[in-house]
Amino acid sequence: ASDVYKRQGKLNLDVHDFELSTIIEGTIELLHTAASEKGIYLRTEIDRDVPNVLRGDSIRIRQVLINLLSNAIK
Repeated sequence: ASDVYKRQGKLNLDVHDFELSTIIEGTIELLHTAASEKGIYLRTEIDRDVPNVLRGDSIRIRQVLINLLSNAIK
């Protein structure tokens, strides 16, 4: 089940349960080639105290991770 929230009439959030590890691993796979071409090795390490199942907008979280890592690779 997911909930869609509208904040200030501008942002729709699709809130649902998701696995953080899946989002992070998918993001790393997406950017692996670009990083490798620059001699950068990407790896993941998630502290075991961080819950794997979170509730939020996984698409927006993935986009933030992509933006941060893409900028770091540049």
